[in-house]
Amino acid sequence: MNRLLILGIACIGIGGSGCKNTAEGIKEDTAQNAESAKESGEKASVATQKATERLGSATEKMGKNTGDALTLTPRIKLAITDDKTLNNTANLIDVESGDNEVRLTGHVLTEAMKSLAGTIAQKTIAQAGAKNLLVNELKVKP
Repeated sequence: MNRLLILGIACIGIGGSGCKNTAEGIKEDTAQNAESAKESGEKASVATQKATERLGSATEKMGKNTGDALTLTPRIKLAITDDKTLNNTANLIDVESGDNEVRLTGHVLTEAMKSLAGTIAQKTIAQAGAKNLLVNELKVKP
């Protein structure tokens, strides 16, 4: 019986030591997890800041392109349709603005009409005070 009591006390002593080690392990794990969470939070903050900057830049660019489409495109279309030479049902001239470009697409009857459309578009861009590049992709289709 004494042996059993001594063995029980020894187990309690070992168990108590195990609890102490377990408690220390939990403290260490908690400290490591807290540091890891802090680092993750800092990385997420940096990533969020970068994403916000990219979004702001894209929004600014989109706003500029929208402004071009709303103001410059109609001005150029009006200037082209006001020209008696180009205002011909056989011509199909489309104007698109965006990414600091004005693009003429479609077809006209002659090379001279293509050149005239480009000249009118370039003049309208300059009058608007815009810095857009003119890309004349009109095809000559007699």
